Amino acid sequence: MTWNHRRFLRATVLTFTTLALPAALSVPAQAHGEANTGRGSTFYFTNSHSGGADMTREAPIAATDIVLVGDWDGDGADSLAVRTGRHYLLANSLGAAHDTIGSYGRADDEVFAGDWDGDGVDTLAVRRGNTFYVKNSISTGGADTTFHFGRSTDEVLVGDWDGDGADTFAVRRGSTYYIKNDLTSWGSDRTVVFGRSTDIALSGDWENDGKDELGLRRGSRYYLRDLLLSGAVDHRFWFGKDSDTQLVGDWDGDGVDSLAVRRGAKAPTGANQTISGYSNGRLADSLLCPIPFLPSHDLHCGTIRDTVTLHELYQSKFGTRLPIDDWPHSTYRSRAQQDAVWIEIGPPNAAVPGTSPHGWGVALDIYEGRQYDHGTTINNWLREHGPRYGWVMQPWHEPGGSWGEYWHFDYTFPL
Repeated sequence: MTWNHRRFLRATVLTFTTLALPAALSVPAQAHGEANTGRGSTFYFTNSHSGGADMTREAPIAATDIVLVGDWDGDGADSLAVRTGRHYLLANSLGAAHDTIGSYGRADDEVFAGDWDGDGVDTLAVRRGNTFYVKNSISTGGADTTFHFGRSTDEVLVGDWDGDGADTFAVRRGSTYYIKNDLTSWGSDRTVVFGRSTDIALSGDWENDGKDELGLRRGSRYYLRDLLLSGAVDHRFWFGKDSDTQLVGDWDGDGVDSLAVRRGAKAPTGANQTISGYSNGRLADSLLCPIPFLPSHDLHCGTIRDTVTLHELYQSKFGTRLPIDDWPHSTYRSRAQQDAVWIEIGPPNAAVPGTSPHGWGVALDIYEGRQYDHGTTINNWLREHGPRYGWVMQPWHEPGGSWGEYWHFDYTFPL
């Protein structure tokens, strides 16, 4: 993507009861195969390594339920399972109610999902201390495999590291990962150093090569590596918000793992809410809503319906989402964000802090680049169709205007 004056700010950054088999608590990594202990029942799924959401689902779960990801029926696509207490509810499609119910293990076990025997169906494994108990079916009975690996304090990731079709484990200590290619005790098969000890660790098959690799999360910024080696990342993008918890899965069955984020519900809001009583860049959370197809970004809730309608019209025309820039400051901009943009960019391309329409949640910036400039098919289309849904390019941003920002649109309908 073309480098631009705004984007450089980014650069630094059943009932299967069992004697020996368990249930779940999560580990901090929340990577592929691990439990997600976030809060909320709203999930935003992406099928690519980019900031936009392809699906939004309200899952029929409690806000505090622990969630696992797996291909429970062998159809090639991942879906969700929920642990409540010592019970598991497995759904075979996203957003659906459960298809299978099971009870398993102890409340203080750590649980992981993976295809341990390479049959195409994910099942469960648990860890107690440094002992793993692996089950190859969703059925009654004891563990099929038991082994020791790593230390009880290690962080655990799941993946098919060698491409043989079966998942195994890795453990992480700081920024060092110890990779194991079989379910036997003790030693690792290879060691990889990647990222920082403070990063959230991820694992997944990011490029459909049949092997899982590593990824990292820092805030709402993701860094993915296509090879299981130390070195530079291959994909970097923003997705979701810092407060979201993330999941990894192949949501559309194309062989590529991608991300989802889980988010708690907001207080009820309505399109008739105004910004009276608030100052620029300091809107109440109740006035701000995530954009469903770009959940890392907020706008005033009163703009969302029109924005989604415009997005759907754009998508039917061009085959992609409405091209709102995934730069973190391209929609609602808090006062602190306005201050940062002013320091880094300054006039004339940054408004004086406290005066930007972004601070009211009623402005958005599309991508920059030649394909979006004045006179292009995309820009002309947005200028023609945007006003029907409240989104207008102001005269001073038009070609020949005093402040020709071809990327900037303001929402002009009453809130």
